Amino acid sequence: MVHGMAKYTSKDKKYFLKIIEYGCCVPGCMSNTPMNVHHLRGSQVQHNRSNQLVVPLCFEHHSDLTWGKYKPEHRFWEHHNFDAVEYANELYQKHEPEQH
Repeated sequence: MVHGMAKYTSKDKKYFLKIIEYGCCVPGCMSNTPMNVHHLRGSQVQHNRSNQLVVPLCFEHHSDLTWGKYKPEHRFWEHHNFDAVEYANELYQKHEPEQH
């Protein structure tokens, strides 16, 4: 189960549960901790929060991104040399909620 899922539609919940099966998207992360669905935000997504622009992160990386030293968010992704927006779009195209 994904923490904080009560406010989402059933399609969103199914989509979130599907993408967390991929594990943490940070390159090289092998964490076995529960996955979190992270909504991308900031200038990389024109400050729009969307249930389409989400990526799976382990608890440690989600905490580091949310409360850590990487502000604004794009610095976290630059540090890990990872295009989170591209990955979020790939996941959405692969598992678009309306298709299921």
